Amino acid sequence: MIEFDFFELNLLNKLFNRIKYVGLDSTDLNEFANSPITNKIMEKINGEFELLVTKNPSRRIPRMQFEMDNSVGKNIINRINHLEKSEFETISKWDKNQTGKFAIDILGPIEYSSVELNNLTEFIMKKAKEKTSG
Repeated sequence: MIEFDFFELNLLNKLFNRIKYVGLDSTDLNEFANSPITNKIMEKINGEFELLVTKNPSRRIPRMQFEMDNSVGKNIINRINHLEKSEFETISKWDKNQTGKFAIDILGPIEYSSVELNNLTEFIMKKAKEKTSG
């Protein structure tokens, strides 16, 4: 049985209430999608799925993989393009290492290559510079 802490339950509660009763705008979507708490929840759920698959090999877990030009990548790029200006202002002050950590948080528990992670990090840095210059 999966156990969630207060912060994980709070995030799930907010997410489900917004989905069911309010709707999600791009700000909401980014808040949930880019949260390290969401990553922790996904890792717990994925771990539970893996246990179930071990018990019943005829069931498989669909594997998601990030590449800048696949559907997952295009959705992530779209979300990054819709970050708030204040978020870009913060990102523009980071070095490549800090931006890379943010990229890892955005990706969460999904498969990706180091090349694709570097491409995403570079994209985020470039986009932050574009959004904050001039």
